[in-house]
Amino acid sequence: MAEQDVAVANAAAGRLSGLAHAPALTPSRLPKIGGGAPGPYDGGVGVLTRIWNAIRRPRRTVSSVELLQRAERCRREGRFEEGAALAREALRLEPRSTLAHLLAGYLHAALREPAAAGTAFRAALALDPEHPRAMLGLARIALERGDIGICRELSNARSGFTLTFPRPTRFWIP
Repeated sequence: MAEQDVAVANAAAGRLSGLAHAPALTPSRLPKIGGGAPGPYDGGVGVLTRIWNAIRRPRRTVSSVELLQRAERCRREGRFEEGAALAREALRLEPRSTLAHLLAGYLHAALREPAAAGTAFRAALALDPEHPRAMLGLARIALERGDIGICRELSNARSGFTLTFPRPTRFWIP
């Protein structure tokens, strides 16, 4: 079967090149498929590869917003460790992001790491002292720890920031 393949390859090489003096392909001259390490490109392909590498744009860096979107998706899907790593990367890019600190706090709370969650919520409150979700996160940690006084204080502080709607005075009953 291999001799037949060599004969077909020789016939195709002669027809395509149009040269009668083209070297015949023998089994020793056939390129090995899957054997050995790939070598550098030769000829025109090498030139094109070098030109492409010179003109191609560098890879776009991922923004902190994209990292936070991915971390939120991980949180919703239950992949908390991966989400926490993405939130850490977002905080490395943008350390003054309240949203990144808040999301990191949520992820650490889901991972049952109350110290890291409390640190993240406090960092969010340092950037925005009246952030209601950060206060609720700290209140939840205090409640789980059994510190009812701090929980009540944070819940009362947070209650001043909720929207209140007027109570209806009359109901329409059909």
